[in-house]
Amino acid sequence: MTAPFVGATSLAATFGGVTTTDDDRELADICIEEWASLRSTLGSLDYAQWNLHSGLPGWTVRDVVSHLVGFERQWFMGEQPAVEPLDPRPPHVHNDLAADNERWVTLWATQEPASMLDRFDKMVQTRKRQLFDTMMSSDGFDTQVHTFRGDVAYRDTLPIRIADATTHHIDVRRACGLSWAPESPGVEMLRSQMIGALPRVASKQAALPDGTVVALSLFGSFSVTATVLVDAGRGRSVMAGEHPPVAALTMHDETFVLVTTGRIDPNQAVESGKIKLRGDEAIARQFAAALRVIAF
Repeated sequence: MTAPFVGATSLAATFGGVTTTDDDRELADICIEEWASLRSTLGSLDYAQWNLHSGLPGWTVRDVVSHLVGFERQWFMGEQPAVEPLDPRPPHVHNDLAADNERWVTLWATQEPASMLDRFDKMVQTRKRQLFDTMMSSDGFDTQVHTFRGDVAYRDTLPIRIADATTHHIDVRRACGLSWAPESPGVEMLRSQMIGALPRVASKQAALPDGTVVALSLFGSFSVTATVLVDAGRGRSVMAGEHPPVAALTMHDETFVLVTTGRIDPNQAVESGKIKLRGDEAIARQFAAALRVIAF
């Protein structure tokens, strides 16, 4: 999460209160399955791959794992890293949350892969038990948790944790030359979250004029077309047949995930042809330029 991103307020607006299912158990299962999928990838890496640059500013693959383990331990297990914040901050650290992340990265920067895997396994074991205990408690996933976003319902933390683990899993796989997307429910949920954010992207981030209809089409392992109408300053999903778009974007589903999570600059993706523009070019470019939703 050290790359610049929309920030806690906008992140809460994007994901706050969002669950992809009314079944809390299924939401918890997706989180656990994504950790298991990531663990399978990490277990397949050789020593040199742990030291590869992750594609994120200042972080190796080991550092990505340090962040994932440290974040869970700090915000859900009540621990603090036994190092002081870096002063001065590295250039890629832009806020207090990122500075906290960097403390875990610093703490474990020289740890062997076997030690990092052991930390990951222990974190997952503790978090699985915590998920179960919370689910079985009197308040269930309505239980309030103190996080960097303040006090929120436990269920509202899970989509963010799934997105974080999945996005960084993709970082690890790309850095190590593996197929970009793990076969996990986390990838499906991440794509759904990003597609669900398109009305906000069109109306708030791109600030498209009222009455504008835009579409985005994905191809690859996942194919879908989403159409958005901006009305009274708000975006909403509509049927393309009833609201023909004036501009549209087409891209591979990998490009969509990498652009919306801040791994690829959307303007560069347009110039390189990874994002194809159709219809009103000015509107299409304005929509494309605003596609960055988060950057874990």
